[in-house]
Amino acid sequence: MPPKKRTKTMHSENHVTASKAPKKEKGDPATPVARGRNIRCRRGGLQDMPKMPLDVLFEIFSFLHPQDLLNLSRTTKDFRSCLMSRSSARYWEQSRKQVEGLPDKPIHLSEPAYANLVFCNHCHNCLKSGSHVTAYWDIYARYCGSCRTEVFTSTCDEAFKPVWLEFDVRSCDIVVTVRLNSDRLRGIWYHKPELEKIKQEWKSLANKTQKTQYIQDRTKFVSQSREISRHLEKWQVGLKRRAVAESNTVKETRYETVLAKLRQEGWSEELDRMDKVALNGLSRIDGVSRATKLTDKGWMTIRPPVVEYMQKFKSQRINKERANLLSSRLWYLKQAMYAYQHEKWPADCKDRVYVGFADCAYMPEVRAVIENTSPDLTKEDVKQQLKEVLPGLIDGWVEKQRTELVAIIHEELKKETQTVQIQDPLQLAMASFRCGSSFCRATSLRWPQIAEHRCSYAMCKSDKSLYGQCVESRRERHTADMRIPETKRFGIYARSEWSRDIIRLCGFDPETVTYPEMDACIVRLVCRRCSTYARQEVFDWKGAITHDEAHSDSKPLPGRWMLLSEEHAAKARALEVAIAAKSLDLDQSRQDTFHCGWCGYDGSMSRMYEHLRDSHGKSRSESKLDQDFYLVERYKPSIWMYSEVFSECKSEKDTVAAGKGFFASF
Repeated sequence: MPPKKRTKTMHSENHVTASKAPKKEKGDPATPVARGRNIRCRRGGLQDMPKMPLDVLFEIFSFLHPQDLLNLSRTTKDFRSCLMSRSSARYWEQSRKQVEGLPDKPIHLSEPAYANLVFCNHCHNCLKSGSHVTAYWDIYARYCGSCRTEVFTSTCDEAFKPVWLEFDVRSCDIVVTVRLNSDRLRGIWYHKPELEKIKQEWKSLANKTQKTQYIQDRTKFVSQSREISRHLEKWQVGLKRRAVAESNTVKETRYETVLAKLRQEGWSEELDRMDKVALNGLSRIDGVSRATKLTDKGWMTIRPPVVEYMQKFKSQRINKERANLLSSRLWYLKQAMYAYQHEKWPADCKDRVYVGFADCAYMPEVRAVIENTSPDLTKEDVKQQLKEVLPGLIDGWVEKQRTELVAIIHEELKKETQTVQIQDPLQLAMASFRCGSSFCRATSLRWPQIAEHRCSYAMCKSDKSLYGQCVESRRERHTADMRIPETKRFGIYARSEWSRDIIRLCGFDPETVTYPEMDACIVRLVCRRCSTYARQEVFDWKGAITHDEAHSDSKPLPGRWMLLSEEHAAKARALEVAIAAKSLDLDQSRQDTFHCGWCGYDGSMSRMYEHLRDSHGKSRSESKLDQDFYLVERYKPSIWMYSEVFSECKSEKDTVAAGKGFFASF
């Protein structure tokens, strides 16, 4: 019976058509033939190597690296049987001698075993490879971290101890020890396979002569192992150093190539401006620090982050140069401002007002001069322009502060009277201000001190711009150099009812009496809330207003103050005059308040000397009273009136003797 015919399908037709391609006629254009890509290290590239003649193979073997011979022996059974035979030992030896500095092979190891120990980084227990595998040259083995606990022991077998005692040897003399420094294993450890091997060999010994010879052989073996271990460790360290040196050389060449590429793209000026720190940052970019040769394709890959780094450096350099320029010009501003204000106010002037450095720096006219980027503008031009604009700007600033405070006073006075006709409201006794800051609460602030009091402005938002940062770096640390914000935090003395009561009690009209008139008032007051039958503190009108603030009453208490008799008031005034008549001793001044003659700083005498030295370059010997600084207010101690009953008490007598009190009957 004939075979069954196959049914035609589309697949079979296509297959036949494809298999029977038409023959190429003469003169037809050449058809390109598809070829596979020549991929490096493609599988099967050495498939014809076993067919080569043996003499050619042996010649090739002598030029290969020992690791290459190992890899080749693991490819096929034929190569393994050929390379692992004793007759191939000479090829292994020739290959080993090509490795620079490699110590000679130990006698008990074969050439393949020695090559496997030195060049193959895999665990001899679990066969895993990686950086966690450590070579232990003393025992000719490599182990990973997880296998260390399995193959090492910290104690020698107890069965050997009688033997060691009999032959007068130590375990470390015949057993190779390993020093471990890992987290879990530290100190001297023994290799378990070697202990088992020694145990089996020892059992096979028949007499003492054999045992003695065995101990001698083991002692020699341990000594040789330690010597070879030292050589292998030294070779390994040198190998790592050479690898690092070669890697650094390649990295340096790559880095130089990157620099050349950047110069070709027009970054030469920025590269020349870079310091060592900036260049190190460039070299640490991931694409630049690789230990491979840089190609054109590789440069296009790493170019974006490198160019981004260069653009960032250029931006930072420009900002730094701009900041240095602004900082130097702000220094000129500070010196010109200090010099003008020092010359403006005479020594006997009581209305000195010093503009803060930040206030002056943020004036539009001043800022325009400092931020002028004209290339023709020289240092002398900047100084001259600042000297020309500062006088009018400072005078205008002072007048602005005065106008704002006068408006506050008018609003306060309108609460009591509808018509206010006062020539100079700042001279009123009522024109006392307090700080609105919750952490200051300073009271009895008058003109011009109120214009320089800026402690509440420390809470204002700082300027984060480059100009603002430069101003902040040049600003002195005291509050007088702070910038006044757009919204003031000062207000008229909040307890006007209290101060009005005190002024009326002194016999004056709060709406019209001036500050000098109240200072000349001879009335003295005593607080009924604090007075006792033993002693009473005597206050003038300013001290009484300040004392009311200490009580923090919600409403003024009627009759809280009483007038001191004419006789007792005269005694108190006499003590005040005596205290004020004492000469000012700058070396002993501790509580007096002084003001700088160059800027708005005020403080004690010791701090004033420090300020003049640090901010204005004035030494203690160069600083002169009423020239570089002046006295603002003498310290006034409290005046006490004691009952005559306590005239014999020591503390009261000492206070009276010091001129700070007197005895009276009340």
